[in-house]
Amino acid sequence: MFRFRSWFPILVLCLTSLVTFGCDGCKKADNKPQVIHELPEVPAPAHHLADLFVPKPEETYSAFRTHIGGPLALLPSTFPSMVVTSLGLTTQLLEQIDGKSPMVGVMTDDGSRLVVVVGIHVRDGNRTIQLMTEGADAKYSAKPAERGVIVLEPKPTLTSRVATLGVAGHYLMTAEKAQDLVECGPYVSGTLSKRTGIEGQIVVETHQDALKGPLAKRMREAWASFKAAREKEDDKLRKERGRSPDFGEPAAALADVGDKVETIVSVLSDLKRAQLRIDSDAVGIHALLTMVPASIEGVAAKEFSSLVVGDLAPLLAMPQDTVVGLLVRDDEASRELGAKKHAEGIEKLLGERIKEPENNKVKEAMLQWSKGRGDYLAASLRWTRDEQEAIARGAVRDRAEFERGIRSVLGLLAIPAIREPVEHHLGKLTLSNVQKVGPGFAMHVDRNKKVPEGQPAQSTSFDVAWRVDDSTFEARVKPDGKAWLTKDEEKRPSLADHPTTSKIFAGLGADASFVLFFDPQLFLSTLVPPSMKAKETNAPFVIAYGGANQQGWFKLALSHASARELIKMLGRQELK
Repeated sequence: MFRFRSWFPILVLCLTSLVTFGCDGCKKADNKPQVIHELPEVPAPAHHLADLFVPKPEETYSAFRTHIGGPLALLPSTFPSMVVTSLGLTTQLLEQIDGKSPMVGVMTDDGSRLVVVVGIHVRDGNRTIQLMTEGADAKYSAKPAERGVIVLEPKPTLTSRVATLGVAGHYLMTAEKAQDLVECGPYVSGTLSKRTGIEGQIVVETHQDALKGPLAKRMREAWASFKAAREKEDDKLRKERGRSPDFGEPAAALADVGDKVETIVSVLSDLKRAQLRIDSDAVGIHALLTMVPASIEGVAAKEFSSLVVGDLAPLLAMPQDTVVGLLVRDDEASRELGAKKHAEGIEKLLGERIKEPENNKVKEAMLQWSKGRGDYLAASLRWTRDEQEAIARGAVRDRAEFERGIRSVLGLLAIPAIREPVEHHLGKLTLSNVQKVGPGFAMHVDRNKKVPEGQPAQSTSFDVAWRVDDSTFEARVKPDGKAWLTKDEEKRPSLADHPTTSKIFAGLGADASFVLFFDPQLFLSTLVPPSMKAKETNAPFVIAYGGANQQGWFKLALSHASARELIKMLGRQELK
């Protein structure tokens, strides 16, 4: 007969043991670091520099990889696989990497080190930790949570660590050091992850304290380092040769550039905020830096409000085989100020090599040119296998003053201090008098290039030709400049007619003050034999500066061909 009382002590002992062991197991499980599913919003970390946003990382990664191609085509095909591969993680994490949620990051700079912490959204923070820390092949162990951040410490067997990793909320984070994760992780996971309304594939935002603090400091330090290196080179050459440079004073040139660097730093320091947006489409890569002044009376606001802006028509009208193109818009006051600065710069650069009467000629020529010229100037350098040509077109404010100005500028070549460095690089020049040719004027130039002894002489000739009416001018430097003045020129395709180049320009808008165009691939394609057809004949690259609504902007646009070549160049540099 079953006696309950006799079995009761044994039953109690078994239950007690079960509960005891079970509780011990619970305690062990509780000791495992657990992520806080949603961290609260916190202020930006100390020495905050900028925030990074990639709203749709999977789409962005795919767009850049597909559009640019070339070296990027060798990368993993999806965003999760790229993350896992680049960080050296287990492939089990592929299911956790969420490419449809924003990737966010923060940058700080304490003056000694630039810190970058990036957060990649995962579907489950706890599961991510489990996959990285459990199992026989686990490469990490989880440290206790600090400020909501669980740092994943590499085990001794992990000898090829790429970065320091951690988890905060549902974000896998990467940084250089564990302390970076602890200090910046709560802001990345708790604050930046909640930011909405960000437009653009890649966006970087910064603020006034960062612009006038660490960014300004680094720009000044970079310039000071460059300047010191050039001054050291100059001093070394002076000692080796026992004399000052032949054609100019490097210190004066450095001082002029230094003034321009300081002007840029002053404008950036006076901004309330700045945003860099980078997008890729079927045409190319487009970057836009938007600059918002801190006040309407500051340096930045005055700079942006003084800009003369307009469309790109004068540059787009240049020939399609333009290798380098330029468009500048300005007003009378800025032209006059620029003329004075250019004259002063030439005087300082040449130093004792140019005397006072000649200095006056330089000042007069610069002022006449500036007073005669109108509100825009466009220039183009054409370069083909068969022909090279420089073109300048622009508005005319005062026809008589412009005519005097262009003659005065050409007359500066008679000044020895100017002529000698020009001939040092181009060869000996023989200039004719200015002649009236058809509707314009021309000056013939014979050039004899200096060659090593025993080699045949090299000589070329070309014309400097121009024509002016009451509102515009056009000038050409080409072998048959006189023929250009007297004959109807055959219409050539323009930059606006090129399918790729025109689309690259389209994103710049109609409020540009300065535009620089460069197509290195077009130039390089002229250097290979005609039998070797270049795979890509065009790779346009454009930098522009302008403004609207009291804000300033910089824009950069480059074709995917340019991006491919740039990536290859950086890769070769990395291998050196």
